Amino acid sequence: MFLQAIRTNAWFFVPFTLFVLVGGYTISAHEKVALFHSINSAHSPFLDRMFLFMSAIPEWYGWVATAMVALVVKVRYGIFAIVALLLTGLLSQLLKHYAFPDELRPSGLIDIQDLNLVLGVDLHRRFSFPSGHTTAAFCMYSVLSLISSSKYKKLGALYFILALGSGASRVYLNQHFPVDVLAGSVLGVGFTLVCYVVGENLFKKRVYPWAEKSVVTHITGRA
Repeated sequence: MFLQAIRTNAWFFVPFTLFVLVGGYTISAHEKVALFHSINSAHSPFLDRMFLFMSAIPEWYGWVATAMVALVVKVRYGIFAIVALLLTGLLSQLLKHYAFPDELRPSGLIDIQDLNLVLGVDLHRRFSFPSGHTTAAFCMYSVLSLISSSKYKKLGALYFILALGSGASRVYLNQHFPVDVLAGSVLGVGFTLVCYVVGENLFKKRVYPWAEKSVVTHITGRA
């Protein structure tokens, strides 16, 4: 089931796998702060606006929008989306605050004068690993890829680009190091895939007609 889900969503999972491999090698080959500076050095007013927007998408309203889209497709997809978002969000926060509480963010390790500051961004100093926004972004977009793959497979590539953009925004905005983003992406995609496979297996064992319908159908009473 895992391999089938990955194959069906190759437009998302192939570039994601390449990102993890290349990103993992790059992070292992460079010192953390130096790599951060090399990625964070390019700034412009356009990029400021773009990355502020992309960083905001994985907030609570992005979660709600993802769950609503999933519910419109099928009720069971909505359940899957809600469970995946809650579990990945909870796990990322547990890791931040209890497993790696002493991991400092860029503003905690680097003199603020050496950072490319973006107007309107409040910098945090602690709880850097993993990136919670990146975890949420990759969870959201992998959910959308998984529930749309039967009809719109190639959208997976777009979803990956959007997820990657949200992750990159966290480095651009001085909130995380690249390793935090990479870990968040793996966490978000990995647990979303587990939730999807478990859910598919559960609903295949017993058919629930109500779960196969759109929430719109339940509300309007129209098939």
